[in-house]
Amino acid sequence: MDHWRIPYLGLRQILSDLTAFELDIFFTFSPKEIELMGSRRSDLYRLALALHIGFVRMAGRTLDAYKQIPKVLWKHLAERLNVPSLDIGTLRSLYEARPRT
Repeated sequence: MDHWRIPYLGLRQILSDLTAFELDIFFTFSPKEIELMGSRRSDLYRLALALHIGFVRMAGRTLDAYKQIPKVLWKHLAERLNVPSLDIGTLRSLYEARPRT
């Protein structure tokens, strides 16, 4: 990896093994930020907005497309925003733990 890319966690994708420290630093929001996210947005859009803001904080760029969002991240965001958590990030994640047929 190029030395200039090392500081940017998840430059191309969200890491599947985010640590508690990374979740707290990048994906935890102040009460004012949570209030702004909650204004005129449904639970699903609050989660999406929090995901995008956290990714910008973490990687320094927008999250354009991603195959799967880790469950631990959805759970963390839902707890912080006080909304129901999502069970899956993509349809593919349904089959990740299932043995191949």
